[in-house]
Amino acid sequence: MKIRIGICDDSDHDRHYLKSIIKNYFKGREIEPEIVEYGSGEEFFRKPDVEILFLDIEMNALDGIMVKNELQKLQAETRIVFTTSHNDLMRDAFGKQVFGFLVKRVSPKEVEKYLNAILKDLEEENCVLIKGAEKETFVKEKQILYIKAETKYCDIILENQDSMFSDKSIGEWAEELEERGFFLCHRSYLVNLYHLKKIEDDILLSNGEKIPVSRRLKTKVKEAYREYIRKKVK
Repeated sequence: MKIRIGICDDSDHDRHYLKSIIKNYFKGREIEPEIVEYGSGEEFFRKPDVEILFLDIEMNALDGIMVKNELQKLQAETRIVFTTSHNDLMRDAFGKQVFGFLVKRVSPKEVEKYLNAILKDLEEENCVLIKGAEKETFVKEKQILYIKAETKYCDIILENQDSMFSDKSIGEWAEELEERGFFLCHRSYLVNLYHLKKIEDDILLSNGEKIPVSRRLKTKVKEAYREYIRKKVK
């Protein structure tokens, strides 16, 4: 499993030092970090798709606070850890998805503390890792409406109507997700039971979209949904 981690800092030395700490943290772990370096806030926004961002507050032009504010406007799920040389700058660095602050020179133990907290948060949020042709990213289970099989790949359809490419087969997705509230309702469709609204000739989803259900599986879908609800209210 991979996770994308960004380091945004205009100091080459500070970026490389923090990168070495992060790489050491993940040695021997099942998660493989893909660490992306940015020399400025402007450079970050050219490719901002990271799950975790170590963000220097003091940068020219677009500083760390501005980057954080822009991410909040975009409703990004990026987890942020600020880095700074001055404690007094922390007063403006609070907000959604901010996990904490590292004072330079950064302590490996502090980095470990924040990475532990963020990885736990991602796990508790029931995120799904989607591996595509060019990138891998975490998506919340609840954001997925359904997964549709194509010829040699799958489309992950999200509740905002975006779709993501996945090189996994529908069978592989079913094996991974059926214990997490998904059901293979048709040979080409894996539905997220969280979004199921009604079952008739088709399955009606929470956004009003309909997807097919195999006639022979209709009863099993209903049973799976009842079991899903039962587990939720336990």
